[in-house]
Amino acid sequence: MAAVEAGGGDADLGKRLPALVRGTALHHVRWNVFQPVHAEGPDKQLQAVTMERIGPALLRHGLATAEEIEEIVYSMQAFAADPETLVAMPRMVQVWGRA
Repeated sequence: MAAVEAGGGDADLGKRLPALVRGTALHHVRWNVFQPVHAEGPDKQLQAVTMERIGPALLRHGLATAEEIEEIVYSMQAFAADPETLVAMPRMVQVWGRA
């Protein structure tokens, strides 16, 4: 979250999104919240891949060392490789309405 914020993003936008959209000219605003969970396959490595990809931002903003990132990625890969584990993606929020 700190890396997203340091890059100018808002990692908590999803939970505020319904209220933000209700504050617009849209009517009949609806939303859906979902969180995919994976027991197998390449999607189960999504968290490890994400950590690898955000590694440069973590380093640039002084949020982690290269060694810490490597250790976290290794741990995530090992966790995902275990056939008994489930890996959940972040909650996602969809919001829509009518103009």
